[in-house]
Amino acid sequence: MLHSNHPSKCLLYAALLCTAVATNAAQEKNESQAQPSVGVMAAADSDTAQIEAAPGVPLPAKGMVWILDQTENKPQLARIFLSHIHPNGHRAENVVRAQFLVLRMDSSMELPGIAAKLRVNSHTPAIFVRKSQEEEEEMQSAPNGKNVQEHYVLLRLHLAGDVRVVCTFTAWEFGLKQNRHEDIVEASIEEVAAGEWLKITPKQPIPDGEYAVVHMPDDKRYFESNAYDFGIGAAAINPANK
Repeated sequence: MLHSNHPSKCLLYAALLCTAVATNAAQEKNESQAQPSVGVMAAADSDTAQIEAAPGVPLPAKGMVWILDQTENKPQLARIFLSHIHPNGHRAENVVRAQFLVLRMDSSMELPGIAAKLRVNSHTPAIFVRKSQEEEEEMQSAPNGKNVQEHYVLLRLHLAGDVRVVCTFTAWEFGLKQNRHEDIVEASIEEVAAGEWLKITPKQPIPDGEYAVVHMPDDKRYFESNAYDFGIGAAAINPANK
């Protein structure tokens, strides 16, 4: 049992927890090394055929993640750039709990700012993720040396002060029991263009707010440290700036 006269243990554990849950991302490498794809939609046997996100809207040859928006009833592609997620150990809150002998440690993974720079209008956007051969061959490796399977998911982010919370972690009994909590948007995910791209589409219209596409580890002890974030509708205004 944790005694109230050892708050330093709580601080150390919270820091270790945040370090353990964030894994290094492979997306940055994919951003710089992804190769142009050969389209197959218009003609499967043509080297010059382009992959189309919508009729008359071809997917670009470069860029990892793109989102299809509707602007003035016209489909338009916008690139979603990579953002870095930062761990927050919530040290002060965890120390207070320790003083009251509460064996729960909280941490969270956050994106700075209350709104993504990229804004779209569509409430049913189609998101296209380029798949690379390197990504297929190279699995993310956990600190214990075991491979960690990962899948792309669409997440709804939640505002907390001046940050957007991507997910939270709760640990009990010095980390013997821990779990990750995220708000996953139900979406259909399909391979298109002979498996060269993934297409992610919400199954239901999603409301205005902040979202991100993340390559999420299936093992809930870990988390990806990068995200492709975007917002739907007008950006929220920080009350501190009013």
